[in-house]
Amino acid sequence: MAERKKKRRGKKKPTGKERMDRARKEISASINPAQVMIPGATSRALARVVADPIRVQMLMTSTLRKVSATEFAEEWDIPDHGAHYHFKVLRDHRFVRIIEKVRRRGATEIYYRAVKSCFISDANWAALNPMFKGPISHAIVEELWRVIAQAAEADTLDARDESIIWWEEIPLDEITFPKAMAMQRLLIERMVALGAETAKNQAEGKGGKRFPGVLALMGFEGAAEKKPRKRKRKSKPDGTDK
Repeated sequence: MAERKKKRRGKKKPTGKERMDRARKEISASINPAQVMIPGATSRALARVVADPIRVQMLMTSTLRKVSATEFAEEWDIPDHGAHYHFKVLRDHRFVRIIEKVRRRGATEIYYRAVKSCFISDANWAALNPMFKGPISHAIVEELWRVIAQAAEADTLDARDESIIWWEEIPLDEITFPKAMAMQRLLIERMVALGAETAKNQAEGKGGKRFPGVLALMGFEGAAEKKPRKRKRKSKPDGTDK
């Protein structure tokens, strides 16, 4: 009995620091933080975020789905307080935002999502690690569909006469596609500026009711249509077709 107790004492649980270091090694094995490019972020803020692989993983996880510090800590087996600290760093630098607060067992669990604008890439998209492109694009599209579904359910999707719902498949080539994307980038800049104009209007008591306006733009290469296979006719021995 005494020997069994000694063995139990000899098996130490990893400390919080050891668990954090182990998580960093696991994450770094699959993600190189130095290759993460986040357009729109200042170099100082970006350097602070990518300085720790755990924050990089948090950013990628919160891009794909909502996640709380407690959930992340459980998934990566790190101390809860460590996860809360790193999410606070991301939030302070405006890389994540709070989307939900849930009361559980007398405490409030806070859920985060990555701020989409941090991932919209212009010049830096080509330099972005390819392993991140697919998940980021999919996450943005999924989030957009969620917002559209909410508006449809709330009957606000086409409630205003000025609302526009439009899409078109237009033939483009290597010369006209970049021109089309440049036009959209200019429009995005102007639409973002309207947010600042709205804030000014509200501060001056103008503009009436404030509400969330959804302005979405997409431009991408569509999938090529599959050409129907032509059925080959079999010839008879006499040379005529069947």
